[in-house]
Order: sequence, then C-alpha cells, then structure tokens
Amino acid sequence: NLDPDLVAVNIKLGDLYASQKLPAEGRSQYTKAANYYDKKGDVVNALEIFRKIANLEPDNLPVRVKLAGMFEKQKYPEKAAEEYVRAAQGYAEKKEMDTAIQLYVRAFKIFPANTEARRRLADFYAQRQDWSVVVGLLETPVAKGSRDTDLLVLYGEALTRVNHPRDAVKVLEGVQ
Repeated sequence: NLDPDLVAVNIKLGDLYASQKLPAEGRSQYTKAANYYDKKGDVVNALEIFRKIANLEPDNLPVRVKLAGMFEKQKYPEKAAEEYVRAAQGYAEKKEMDTAIQLYVRAFKIFPANTEARRRLADFYAQRQDWSVVVGLLETPVAKGSRDTDLLVLYGEALTRVNHPRDAVKVLEGVQ
C-alpha cells in the first residue's frame, strides 16, 4: 500500500530513469504509481502513467495498442485515437500495412477529427485507386477550410478521378 506522498516520488524517479535511458527502472517506478492510482479508481492519472510506460518503449507496439484500448474504454476518444495512430505508424514502418490500416481505421472511427488517421487512410485508398473513398475521407477537412496543400491536391485528384473536374479546379485554385 503506497503512501500518496511516495507516488509523486515514484513518478519523479520514473521520469529521471526515463531521461537516463533506463527503461526497466523507469517502468518499475511508474508501475507502482499506476497501480496506486488504479486501486484508488483514479483512471485519468493511471492512464497518464501508462502513457509514460508506453513512451519508455516506443517500439513496443502492443503496449501502445493496449494503452489506446484503455483510453477508448474509458471514453477518451481523442487520446485513444492518438495512441492508435502512433501504433499504426510503428506498424507501417515495420511494413505491416494490414495492421497499420486496421489501427488507422479504428482511430478514425472513434475520433474522425484525427487528421493524421484521415490522411493516412486517404493515401492508402488513393494507392488502391479507390477514389470515391478518398473523396469521402477528405471532403470534411476541405469543407472546414484545410490549408494543407498535400491534402487539397490529393482531394483535387480524387475529384477528377470520380468525374468532378469542375470541383477539382475550384479546390486547386484555392491552393494558389
């Protein structure tokens, strides 16, 4: 049973170990704090400590996915989507595209405002030449006034491919 004052010390020690590139020691300290918060029912602080644990080993993608699932289960869709996207990027770097796409889809479904998930899915469907899906993914950010040139150019291309060249011209003229 941890003293509440010691929890702050555990977190500080975890931060110190993390900064010294000592992940095992950092994880040990963070885990004590996370368990304390978990037992108290303080889900928000427990999740933030689990995020610190996940950041100790950014290549440990299953931990990142588990963290995302915890955020999702606790009704924090924005944070869950961020973690799903981080995991998806890791899987994409490892050339595990099926897993990456599944995670981007999950992130997009629970938090459509996550622009990274939306953009990566649009790129994926553009590679597959599924242009109507690309239009569907990008019309919302464009309608909301996105100034992202790459996104607008991709949207313009997708519009052209689905036989809406006039709309594409309007979008692309706005880029200049």
